[in-house]
Amino acid sequence: MGDQNKLAFAKTLYETNNTNIANLADYGITPATQASFLVVINDFEKVIPKTRETTTTGATTLADFEAIVKDAQDFVAARLDKVVAAGAEDQSEFVSTYYRNRRLIDPPTRTISLKGTVKGIANSLPIKSVKIKVGSTSIKSTAKGNFLLLNKAEGTYTITFEKQGYKTLSIQIVINPQGETTVLNVVLEKV
Repeated sequence: MGDQNKLAFAKTLYETNNTNIANLADYGITPATQASFLVVINDFEKVIPKTRETTTTGATTLADFEAIVKDAQDFVAARLDKVVAAGAEDQSEFVSTYYRNRRLIDPPTRTISLKGTVKGIANSLPIKSVKIKVGSTSIKSTAKGNFLLLNKAEGTYTITFEKQGYKTLSIQIVINPQGETTVLNVVLEKV
């Protein structure tokens, strides 16, 4: 894709996001998260020329744009993926649309590094909102006990599962051996 096409794509992405940002409240995205989105969108606006402006500084603008796109992708991965995963059962249509749209902007290297479920030992029912720590990353299980971790570097990690009323569990596993998704199903015991 040429520089002009990248700039045109970014402008379209910016305009679509700016138009739809208020609708995100319907999906449980907080005003603070919306404000963070607006900051990222305003950063896009600063480096993407308006229709009537010239693009004499195209090389600088493209470099700025690429840096902001990377920051925006990191922001989306860190915040939105958690919100979307938590609403998977209640807002399945939104979740499907979200992941379909993410394919348009995600780099091809985005992978599911780890996925699994957390259940109770006594009744085998899923456990919601278990805090799962993988290195410096923290995620939570959904209402169905599911969890998902994207783009974690290959390696050996200690994973800790914590929830009030349950015994803390720490497990050492290998993530992404040869680019594969690691699957981990965990059973927690009540205190």
